[in-house]
Amino acid sequence: MDLGLTGKVAAITGGSEGIGLATAQRLGEEGARVAICARRADTLRDAAEAVRAATGAEVLSVVADVAKPGDPERFVGETLGRFGRIDVLVNNAGREAIGPFEAAGEGTPLWARTRISARPVSCPTGLAPGRQNFIPLYAGGL
Repeated sequence: MDLGLTGKVAAITGGSEGIGLATAQRLGEEGARVAICARRADTLRDAAEAVRAATGAEVLSVVADVAKPGDPERFVGETLGRFGRIDVLVNNAGREAIGPFEAAGEGTPLWARTRISARPVSCPTGLAPGRQNFIPLYAGGL
């Protein structure tokens, strides 16, 4: 199936395992250049090598924790620096938190206070310049 992704750039958070890795591999198979980020350097390196070997895709791997201030911006910046643009953003990074949502407060770790919403936002950083895009907003996410 041709998804029309040849030459496109896909940025995938949480791209070293599970759904993120499978997404990176599938987009690479479709001809996309792929940027992945994750927290653990060794797992990320292995994932990037696996995607390259399986698909022949150009893969950028960036150690980044999307819950850490500055890391999402650095991931986007390194992706733009390498590929010049981002056509597809897959915000897959996350951790689970068990308990009622209402119980999350200021003392709750940032990653556990996931706020999910979707609203149109402008993307001045090169994701899609001049266009409105729906981007899921997660605490600490892109």
